[in-house]
Amino acid sequence: RILLGNGDSRVTSDEGLFLAEDMEVYPNPTSGRLVVRCRGDEIRVVEIINPLGIRMARFDEKEITGASGSAIVDVGSIPDGTYLAVIKGRQASYFSRFIKMSK
Repeated sequence: RILLGNGDSRVTSDEGLFLAEDMEVYPNPTSGRLVVRCRGDEIRVVEIINPLGIRMARFDEKEITGASGSAIVDVGSIPDGTYLAVIKGRQASYFSRFIKMSK
């Protein structure tokens, strides 16, 4: 397993090396909509994990909107705080920290 880090972003893979720069999560902070982009990979699942490791939300392919390699998910219903977005693609899993903050 390979684990690369760049600030608040992480990438793991069992099959290859992927750069954290190939992933974007914005806006950060967000009050509702979160956009995730993974260049060169197809996003299958986005999970939102709180600091205690509890999954607060899960979005699968049917619930994700956006073009291939990108996803738009609504995190407006989770409480304000710092979260980890776990993005599962076909080739790798990506991790990025973000802040949910009400307007």
